[in-house]
Amino acid sequence: MITVKRVSVGSAFKVGAIVSLIISAITGLCFALFAGSILTTMSSIATSMNQSGGTTTSLTQNDLAAFNAAGLTSLCISVGIQMVVAAIGGGLFSGLLAIAYNLTARWVGGLELELNDDGYGFNAPVPPPLQPRYNPYAGGDKAKRHPNEGFDA
Repeated sequence: MITVKRVSVGSAFKVGAIVSLIISAITGLCFALFAGSILTTMSSIATSMNQSGGTTTSLTQNDLAAFNAAGLTSLCISVGIQMVVAAIGGGLFSGLLAIAYNLTARWVGGLELELNDDGYGFNAPVPPPLQPRYNPYAGGDKAKRHPNEGFDA
């Protein structure tokens, strides 16, 4: 059995921040696609209503383009802010969990893990260090000279 006595708070912060950032990026991309489709649908409805004369105000193509640009810009900014906040919050929460685990591990002894040894893991024999091969041409004054040494090919 291996017992996890302590978790590094800094390491937990980094891992929590990265995991939260990745999850936030995935959910933010899904949200952006969904909201972008809603903006596109609203724009096409406004265009069709404007062309059929169904509104009391007339919207030009420039107005609709500005609406789409403002909507997409605010959407990208909000997803970016969400990702930063999620990364910071995830890092802080993971750090607090590491502190809580460290305090709990002092009281109860930590988390015990049983790892399976399949011959390639923790208890596998360490191979002997590699020995350098003997090179008769390297070394001091007693080294043999290579037969082609000194000739330009």
